[in-house]
Amino acid sequence: MLKKYLKLILPSKKRELIIISIVLLLAAGFLYYALWLAKPDLKNKKSISVAVVTDIHVGPEKKGHSESAVVHPKEYKNNLKPLIDWSPDLIITLGDNVNNNDKCHPYADDLIKLMDRFNVLWGKGNHDKDCFPTFSSQNYYYRDYDKAGWRIVMLDHDIDIDPEELGWLRETLKTDKKVLVVTHVPFFSPSRDENTLLPQYAEVEKVISEAGNVKYVFMGHLHSRLWDKEYNGVHYYILPSVSGEEYPQYFMKIVLD
Repeated sequence: MLKKYLKLILPSKKRELIIISIVLLLAAGFLYYALWLAKPDLKNKKSISVAVVTDIHVGPEKKGHSESAVVHPKEYKNNLKPLIDWSPDLIITLGDNVNNNDKCHPYADDLIKLMDRFNVLWGKGNHDKDCFPTFSSQNYYYRDYDKAGWRIVMLDHDIDIDPEELGWLRETLKTDKKVLVVTHVPFFSPSRDENTLLPQYAEVEKVISEAGNVKYVFMGHLHSRLWDKEYNGVHYYILPSVSGEEYPQYFMKIVLD
């Protein structure tokens, strides 16, 4: 149709140049779109940019209340916009990806679609529960990934760490790589006066510190706390909810190299 119209109003040479220009523009547009949608290839990268984010709490609720702080589940696209605009090589979530396990769909599906062009490691939180298989095809939720000379260790820790998982952690930390550990519930109880290691996590902290290669441990769950502490040579962070009122749109940028 376009070619027929151009034939009526333009001489042949100009017509051919316009058609070629349109084809090239369309091809360039499709190429740009394909590249924009493509996930970064991490296979041979020696340095990767990482966004660490927690407590997205996606859901239908305009405002959600918890024991920790107010979150805004329905605003997840706006909450995550700065992270998506940064376009990291890898995104790590620390759990509580959904706000309500009983209202998992379609909100979990929409969140996955929003993040589809990124490499994402989904952590498991206490709100995820039965919804978590939507984010992970594995039948267990503690696992490790080797990227850019680092080992990223994801713990299944929405309530406690059982002896089987603790034994797995001890084995997976036997590596010459630097290690980053991800978990949901903090090992510490930060307050105004003290930063106390909770007694139920004394054993897991011992495994982590004695390994000698763990550089960072990232934790979430508390929504309104931004906290860090070096303990036995390991740097611990508690990050606030990206959907919370205290630190809206918060995520941490790190580089693994």
